[in-house]
Amino acid sequence: MRPAIDRRRVAEELLHLSKEMLSAMRENRWEELAEMQERRERVIAALFDDLTPGCVSDDDWISIVRDVQVLNGALVELALRERDRAAGELTSFKASRKADAAYLDVMNRD
Repeated sequence: MRPAIDRRRVAEELLHLSKEMLSAMRENRWEELAEMQERRERVIAALFDDLTPGCVSDDDWISIVRDVQVLNGALVELALRERDRAAGELTSFKASRKADAAYLDVMNRD
């Protein structure tokens, strides 16, 4: 039988990782996010591993998980904003390439 985990400590680690991800997103350190999310998923798995009905009533770590849920909303919002910004840049780039190609086509006719 595995020893019981300190859910409060694990929940605090999850909160810390979530804040770290939010900071990375705000600072445009997108290349770090995949590794951070992998770490975060392992912490989430550990937090909810072997839950028993009695430990769910522990308001201490559940409160931290609620804070993480709020941060998750901010993470998703920033990710969606960045996705939309990147899509806009890609659309602009494609339009520019199309205009360049049209210009070259006209120039090559002469």
